[in-house]
Amino acid sequence: MKPFVLLLFSTFLIVSCKKKDKITFKTYEYKTEKCSDCSQVSIKYPKVDEESNLAFVINTSIKEEVISFLTYDDEIEVTTIEEGVAAFKKGHENIQKLHPDESTPWSFNANGNVAYEDMNVITIALEVHSFTGGAHGYSSKTFLNFDKKTGLEIENEELFNNLDTFTDIAETFFKRKEQIPESDSINSTGLMFEADIFYLPENIGYTKEGLQLLYNQYEVSSFADGTISVTIPYEKLKQHLSHSMQ
Repeated sequence: MKPFVLLLFSTFLIVSCKKKDKITFKTYEYKTEKCSDCSQVSIKYPKVDEESNLAFVINTSIKEEVISFLTYDDEIEVTTIEEGVAAFKKGHENIQKLHPDESTPWSFNANGNVAYEDMNVITIALEVHSFTGGAHGYSSKTFLNFDKKTGLEIENEELFNNLDTFTDIAETFFKRKEQIPESDSINSTGLMFEADIFYLPENIGYTKEGLQLLYNQYEVSSFADGTISVTIPYEKLKQHLSHSMQ
């Protein structure tokens, strides 16, 4: 085989392998019909378009996450997005019956995307904005990390070789980002970590820029402070991550 042809063939094989390693997605989308006095719901997220254990785990995890935000009554059993939407709308109707003056319709918007993917892991980011009355709505972002080899969701403590070591590293980056002197306590600038001790957020996810720590509203600060995020470059973490980067 001529060198030029061999080079083209090798390039084709590399590109084909990379494409093969990528999970195939289609877009799941749900929208309620618009009306002036009823609740509005808009949901959009990537759904794995394959038949595999990993596909089932990813699709189920995203669906359950959306349902958890939609459902305001723990006594209601909800297993589908449609049932979750119905429960959300029912919640608004119940409030209207109890408080007729509360006429402002509720709204719910969920938007998901693939935040990161390599040969070993994939991370889905789900952003939710909801309004259920009051002075303001609620916004949050959730990371869902999955091990492509085992087909299982990765819990936060499973992301690292040593959780305590990583927590120390994370605190250093957090203080630097929030301009907290290294020798000062974590709450010295007005944050609200319990017992004035730094801890990791509920949401940690792989992104293209690095591993992101995401503290949603009220997690360690007031509503006015909004979301606090810290991204740690992978070159600072490779030896501490339990899943190798490829």
